[in-house]
Amino acid sequence: MIKFYMHSGSLNHGCEAIVRSTTAMLETDKPVLYTEHPEEDESVKLDKICKIVKQGGTKGWNPSFVLLKLLEKVVGSVPKFKYLYSGILKSVNKGDFFLSIGGDNYCYGMNPNLIYLNDTFNKMGAKTALWGCSVEPETLKDNKIIEDMKKYDFITARESITYNALLNAGVKENVYLYPDPAFTLALEETKLPDIFSEAGVVGINVSPLVQKSADEDNLIYNNYKNLIEFILNQTDMNIVLIPHVCKPGNDDRDSMKKIMEVFGNSGRIKMVNEEGTMNCCQLKYIISKCRFLVAARTHASIAAYSTQVPTLVLGYSVKALGIAKDLFGSYEHYVDDIRKIKAEDTLQQDFQWLMEHETEIRDRMESMMPEYVAKAFSAKELLNKRIHFHAEVEN
Repeated sequence: MIKFYMHSGSLNHGCEAIVRSTTAMLETDKPVLYTEHPEEDESVKLDKICKIVKQGGTKGWNPSFVLLKLLEKVVGSVPKFKYLYSGILKSVNKGDFFLSIGGDNYCYGMNPNLIYLNDTFNKMGAKTALWGCSVEPETLKDNKIIEDMKKYDFITARESITYNALLNAGVKENVYLYPDPAFTLALEETKLPDIFSEAGVVGINVSPLVQKSADEDNLIYNNYKNLIEFILNQTDMNIVLIPHVCKPGNDDRDSMKKIMEVFGNSGRIKMVNEEGTMNCCQLKYIISKCRFLVAARTHASIAAYSTQVPTLVLGYSVKALGIAKDLFGSYEHYVDDIRKIKAEDTLQQDFQWLMEHETEIRDRMESMMPEYVAKAFSAKELLNKRIHFHAEVEN
């Protein structure tokens, strides 16, 4: 049976997009989706395409979790992992195929949770695959990570920086380069805000995660503020704010409400998905109707790229840099690395560059994007081949 894991919940609509696009590639019955937040997945109706199962115990101020965290230094992490993933571990069967769908779980250094699950599933007779991943090259200097990678039945890297880093680290068997599966995500038509006009609309996505990572003296916020002032004062375009993650504690809407307080009275800026009820296909539809997108969330940018919308990304990891490099040959002007932003007009300057090169960017995307999306969808052949192969071996 095919089982998805490392899914935090669909109010991160990038996670939802991976589930939907991957499920559409499968030639099997409904996959099992192990999730941290089943209620989020049910709210966007993923239960129609997956069997939704809670992955285990709850994090946060839960007495059991707090106790295990306190004991971790004494007894190690295994009891905590057994608690967090109890819903998965009690139903592992020989012959199961576990697909790790959290594409950026190796983006930020070592991930003991993933290492534990990969090792445990394999010891229990199941197979694992790392699907649509990005891995920070520095992480691959750690032998623990390299040995962990070699336990996967196969790995698909979603951009060439990760792919080459894996090969250079000696992880060479069954490693493949395919674009993120979310490039193939379908659109779902939904009502557009009334600010969409002939002059065009700039979609803007703001992430509190980006601001927390680098916002010394409000530098990132001031970059957004200056960008919005430029659009409103120097162009005829309106602005739509597009939250792509609506999870408590990491909610794009929190950052956007601050922007609305400052610019809302202009009558030229609105926020969609204020109630957090839209799904990723509807958000992709809105993004596809924008003239430009400025995005902090990777899967907001993927929604734009795949529908040929010129995009500027405010990035903070290998995933943003790698995807842009593969699409345009360089990430310069296409990604503003938050670790390197020093001025308050960086975002505005690169957005102006995007405007000046709009025609050539659109021409490039029109010529290459259909093939790029087709390449992403062709990963289904590898996926189904490996699933069927192991199913036949077990039978």
